[in-house]
Amino acid sequence: MHKSLRNRDIYLRQLKAFQDTEMIKVITGIRRCGKSCLMKLMVEHLRGSGIGDKQIVEMDFESMRFAVMTAKDLYRYVSERVIPGKRMYLFFDEVQRLDGWENAVNSFRVDFDCDIYITGSNAHLLSSELSTYLSGRYVEIKVLPLSFREFLDFHGYTVSQRKTITGQMKKRITDADGEVCDPKELYEDFAKFGGMPMLANVRLELDRVNATLEGVYSAIVVRDILEREKRKGQRTITDSLLLRNLMMSLADNIGNSVSATSIGNTLISEGLLTEGNRKAKPATHTIQAYMEALKESYGNTAQLRLRVSAVFLPHFRSSENGKYCAAVASASWLTDAAYPLR
Repeated sequence: MHKSLRNRDIYLRQLKAFQDTEMIKVITGIRRCGKSCLMKLMVEHLRGSGIGDKQIVEMDFESMRFAVMTAKDLYRYVSERVIPGKRMYLFFDEVQRLDGWENAVNSFRVDFDCDIYITGSNAHLLSSELSTYLSGRYVEIKVLPLSFREFLDFHGYTVSQRKTITGQMKKRITDADGEVCDPKELYEDFAKFGGMPMLANVRLELDRVNATLEGVYSAIVVRDILEREKRKGQRTITDSLLLRNLMMSLADNIGNSVSATSIGNTLISEGLLTEGNRKAKPATHTIQAYMEALKESYGNTAQLRLRVSAVFLPHFRSSENGKYCAAVASASWLTDAAYPLR
């Protein structure tokens, strides 16, 4: 495995299960959650199973190499690399950046013997839109931030089993030096810092984590939510302070009933919208519009609150008063964090 890649078996197994089927494999998720790395892991799996390099076509549409491509250029580029009598494996990263990409991808499925994998952020490849783009011939692999078990692996901890004197099997966590660690303390770190994969490349210190998550926040707000609105010809989001505090409020109230009215009252009563010359609480329809914009980028309301809490709550809270909320781990309950060491 490439040195910089870390295994994510939960999702890699899903990709392998659909390998060599006619279904287009669509890897979706928020920015920086590991979609591109998962695609590279699949490429390594193919090479390890005997697939030749010339049978694999990889294209990253965030690269300037493909910045001015049209859908016809993409079709021509791939068709020139097709090997007669061989199955081709096509990997398109951030393919939504190419206008008309779905026409080329659908043509590959019809015209060539190929296995197709694509990635895209939630802001551009929503489940409701994929059915239209790909005529229902796809399977969506939804990638989330790290579960607790993955968090341990990414940060260099090892989970092993040992037998007690009564014959029971118990889990034990050790660090890179072989020292036994307290699972409760590690889970508190997980709840404090969150599960974004890139945090494994920085020491888990508040300043470093804040700087890293601020970059992710900016990318999601500016590049996902605002770009999506621009693509739709809308200009709903104009107040960045309101958006930031709305996201914090949704994350901080995970599991509780909320409404646009109650959120507006809370933001004003807690003094979270005091910057600038704001004299009254935001209109209910304004908050509803902001929530709809967020939902379009993250899925339904439940997914929105889970994912926002997993990514940003550590950053929001640590930059205020150091108070942390264990709800940050909730997004990983969708995988194995509810049973951390099972």
